[in-house]
Amino acid sequence: MLLFSRRHVTDASPPQQPENRHVKFNVDVKVQNKPAHLFALMHKTISAQPDWETALAPRILLGLWHPSFLPHAKAHLPYCQRSYIGQSIAFARKYFWESCDTFSIKFSTLAMADGAKFRKDCKAAGKKVMAWTVNNPEHMVEVRASECSWRIPADLGR
Repeated sequence: MLLFSRRHVTDASPPQQPENRHVKFNVDVKVQNKPAHLFALMHKTISAQPDWETALAPRILLGLWHPSFLPHAKAHLPYCQRSYIGQSIAFARKYFWESCDTFSIKFSTLAMADGAKFRKDCKAAGKKVMAWTVNNPEHMVEVRASECSWRIPADLGR
């Protein structure tokens, strides 16, 4: 699955239209944000939408870079899926394994031997893996063969 991020929203029809119900929202939460404030605002915005609990909330994936965001995400947005975004598999295992369904890991990290073991462990645990940034066609083939659930390109035209 190709996952579109906030950069591509202007090219699509509004998300509430039936033809867009398959689109997932990968929210890349940067560490510069204040998590309690941001997640409270996000909940206010999400819960104001019609049928938000069934039509919108299940499609949101919170991408978290730092473990200090986990308690705030769980408190304010318990209905959203969570992912770890980063380059360190050791960090992902230590701080995010129990709290995240998805791991968004830099492609070059996943391409290493430790990355292959991590992908295998994720598959065994029913967790998804996303690879970023994947623009090179050869890398796209490798990601596809590695059974990553999603790929995130920087060049959204690919």
